[in-house]
Amino acid sequence: MSHFARIAALVRLNATCLPRLALPLGLMTLTAAPLAAQTTVLSGDYSVVGNLCVGSGCTNAETFPSFVATKFKAGALRTYFEDTTTEPFYPANDWELVINDIGEYGEDYFAIRDVDANGQVFRINSGAPTNSFFMDSAGQIGLGTSLPQAELHVEGGAGTNLRLSAATTDNGPRSFDLGLDKNGIHLRNTLTGCLLYTSPSPRDS
Repeated sequence: MSHFARIAALVRLNATCLPRLALPLGLMTLTAAPLAAQTTVLSGDYSVVGNLCVGSGCTNAETFPSFVATKFKAGALRTYFEDTTTEPFYPANDWELVINDIGEYGEDYFAIRDVDANGQVFRINSGAPTNSFFMDSAGQIGLGTSLPQAELHVEGGAGTNLRLSAATTDNGPRSFDLGLDKNGIHLRNTLTGCLLYTSPSPRDS
């Protein structure tokens, strides 16, 4: 018997085979739908020579600004850090980088969220001026300046104010402004508007 004849004999169907094939063929019909997309897990060490785009908005014709090696692109961007530590007394808090609100009329910002405590611990709104927050190599913090000259250096335009507020005290809420302007230093109760202290004008000293 030739090779082709053997193949024909194997695939030939007769009347007694059809009932036995009915159930398997039916099952094959039910399972013929396309498989859903699955997660690909890669183990080992990998290097990307070039640029990398991550997110649902990436395309096969992606462009990258100069010196940008990694780009995250999607309608709602979140980067989640999940610590899988289970040993007792070991740190295991989860954190998340948040880019902008989700939904209509939301706000534009960059934030760090403490996932376990469900709270934003750091946030910068879009449009914040240059040097809104600056820490130099000595750990000195500048607010409004890139050249802090003390542990905390606050620099404004025509005037600078520091507000100290306490929402609850034995005497109720308290709020004071310590300010500096062309007239000198002043201390004001912001709840009553009362000026508690003002230094002599620099012209009089």
